[in-house]
Amino acid sequence: MCLATPVQVKKILNNFAVVEGGKKIDVSLVPNLHKGDYILVHADLGINKLEKEEALKIIALSAECHHQHPENHIAAGGVVHARE
Repeated sequence: MCLATPVQVKKILNNFAVVEGGKKIDVSLVPNLHKGDYILVHADLGINKLEKEEALKIIALSAECHHQHPENHIAAGGVVHARE
């Protein structure tokens, strides 16, 4: 199973952004993006921009789910890795 996750933009390079964790994301679908914005990411593709409050709320919920189900790990970019 894969999920889209919010990440904060650290640097913009044309149609790509470097986000938290140093991962490079294609943001060609996200207009008017600025350093410090939060975006929803799935499979190394920026889907849309999020308000900071909404992004932090999702991040907190993800952390809570991880705490309750430590066998799963949600990586930056929205990929859930089931630990066996």
